[in-house]
Amino acid sequence: MKIILLNGPSSAGKSSIARELKNMLEGQVHVIALDDYLDMTPEEPIWEDDVFAVTPRMGADSAAALEAGESVIIDHVITSARIFEAIRKAIGERPCFRVLVTCDTAVLRQRERDRGNRCIGSAEASRQYLFPKDGYDLRIDSALLQPGEAAERIAACVGLTIRKMRRADLTPLHTLLSDPEVMRHIEPPFSPEKTEAFLQEAGMAEPPLIYAVDDGEGRFIGYVIYHGYEEDSVEIGWVLNRSAWGHGHAQALTALLIEKARNEKKNVVIECSPEQTVSQHIAVRNGFACCGCSEGLQLYRLTLR
Repeated sequence: MKIILLNGPSSAGKSSIARELKNMLEGQVHVIALDDYLDMTPEEPIWEDDVFAVTPRMGADSAAALEAGESVIIDHVITSARIFEAIRKAIGERPCFRVLVTCDTAVLRQRERDRGNRCIGSAEASRQYLFPKDGYDLRIDSALLQPGEAAERIAACVGLTIRKMRRADLTPLHTLLSDPEVMRHIEPPFSPEKTEAFLQEAGMAEPPLIYAVDDGEGRFIGYVIYHGYEEDSVEIGWVLNRSAWGHGHAQALTALLIEKARNEKKNVVIECSPEQTVSQHIAVRNGFACCGCSEGLQLYRLTLR
């Protein structure tokens, strides 16, 4: 059972993404969409009071679906702290994966005109007053991704858990780090003793330098790198079991770590060997710029601040 909040301005494409995402998630999925609770016309603007008035009904329907064991996708335009709090109260202590769906203002304006069923100016106003501005788990630029592609990225991210390492990770961690194919472009395969030292020094440090990654079944599939690099930046990376290759996990983890860095107001660095072409491709795909080599490693930077 999952809770996914899609928040973003009007005409950002949330409803199209929600429809695609519903078909990708396992089990019963209920979409709670703001559009279904409001009477909207091209002549009348929707005010914050209007949205706040219907949000308790949305929250009650979300809670009922969750109590019935269904996953919930909430498609909303949250423009104030009180609307956000009403949704948070309905969800309770259940974990919620929060996605910001947005795009450039010019794209919003054009989509709003093309729809023909919204008061002109609503999209831009909702973008201006959107709440919260940060603190999301994932950010989707709907001008760059088709609804199906955006839904696939969300589904991939929701299916992964990044958590702190624990002692019980020692055996699967050694299986990972002793695999010659996994370690081909990193360093020689680890011995049990070296793995244990690495877990203690990198995984059990405070703050950690690496974090475990579990798949949707709770199985350890590798780890991510996330730690300070320079005063204004963090380094990110990933090392995954061969069984986890080819499923889009590296791209999903990169997106999650970028958003974590954005929330911490940090820029992002990826270091990889010249032979790690997949890592280089993912870096470029996510907007990183190649900044040459450092100690034999390719250096990629993404400026977020």
